[in-house]
Amino acid sequence: AHAHQQNIVHRDVKPENVLLVAEGDDPDVVKILDFGIARSFESDSTGLTQTGVIFGTARYMSPEGAQGEPTDARSDVYSLGVLAYQLLVGETPFEGNTPVALLMQHVQAKPIDLRTRPRGRDVPAPIAELVMRCLSKKKGARPADGNAFADALVAAAQASRALASAPDD
Repeated sequence: AHAHQQNIVHRDVKPENVLLVAEGDDPDVVKILDFGIARSFESDSTGLTQTGVIFGTARYMSPEGAQGEPTDARSDVYSLGVLAYQLLVGETPFEGNTPVALLMQHVQAKPIDLRTRPRGRDVPAPIAELVMRCLSKKKGARPADGNAFADALVAAAQASRALASAPDD
């Protein structure tokens, strides 16, 4: 969310780039690392971006990123959706033996509803629906950015009684 507020798209959100640290009284502050291929989504003048070039990790890449199209905060939200899916069911929505096979699935295949996975049966519907919305092939169907994703996740947790009230910011 903080990067998106600065008009930065990370383009490589994956488990290896997520760190949980303690900050003050909060033992669980999430930090996103490795902004090496990040760019401003206001401009493509970074010299690192051009249409048709793919940046990121195939297993977590958005459909638009997989096609070498312009990416924005909603592309990172897609990657967060893949990560959330993996955290909830123990596997990513798409499996493949090669990066190309994974990229093609991100572009063309419908992800299997996480509630049909063995470890996903107990995921509350509001949370599962949000994760699946993050995995939409259409950018406009996803939460707009990290803040919108966080707000939707809190609302889904409250709706499913997984969170009693909104956390303090």
